Amino acid sequence: MRVAVLSDVHGNLAAFEAALADARAQSPDQIILAGDYINGGPDSQACLHLALNSGLVTLRGNHERYVCQAGTLRQHVRWNTPWFSSVRFAYQSFSQADFDAMRALPYDYHGDDFYVVHSTTRDDHDFIDENATNAMFERFFPGIKAGIIIRGHNHRHRIDYWGQRPVITSGSVGIGLSGAPKAVYSLATRKNGRWHAEHRYVDYDLEHTLKRFEETAYLEYTGVIGKLYRLELMTGKNIIVAFIERYRDRLDSGQITWDWAWDDFQRYC
Repeated sequence: MRVAVLSDVHGNLAAFEAALADARAQSPDQIILAGDYINGGPDSQACLHLALNSGLVTLRGNHERYVCQAGTLRQHVRWNTPWFSSVRFAYQSFSQADFDAMRALPYDYHGDDFYVVHSTTRDDHDFIDENATNAMFERFFPGIKAGIIIRGHNHRHRIDYWGQRPVITSGSVGIGLSGAPKAVYSLATRKNGRWHAEHRYVDYDLEHTLKRFEETAYLEYTGVIGKLYRLELMTGKNIIVAFIERYRDRLDSGQITWDWAWDDFQRYC
């Protein structure tokens, strides 16, 4: 049994196409798409349509939820702030049929001794860090008995263990954090009753994606957030989290401006 899981495309069409082609070339028994096809890069609608038309099991992530809850009482509290400028950019590109399709996406998938979800069974926005304990995994994945769990959400890919069971964070196709501009996804193989997992690093046409940032007016609309996403996919490094940790409180309180934070961050980096 061999399963490929692709997650966190985030509007990077060239990376999605390359990773999907590479996954199919591995001849897995199943390919599962684990959510967050949209937001972050300039081609959210095209990435969503590629996922929906792929014929593969297609799950939803927290970013699909963000756009579907816009304009409702459940709209994210940061929706109208610069933090969500890329989400609003993507939102404008979707038709009513797109929204309906996203709302209909399943949350998780129970396979043949494997379980796939965007983040955790408990919530679509749970981050799992390197210090997660067995007790934490019990809370994250209540009732899950599969021999392997494969998830996305955290863009930094890795393999953890819940007792003897591997918990795979597949990484990000669109904004992979491997230290290089590559699409990252996971491939798990069961042999003689045991699961073994690896991460694959796929080259893609980065220059095409960078051109799309300009051609679509994405950077003009999204401002600093768009620049941060672009820098992250160019470097394969965790740029956005570093920016959030350094400036979020002061930006939210109005102590500093976004332009000042961007200028300072470039010096800091």
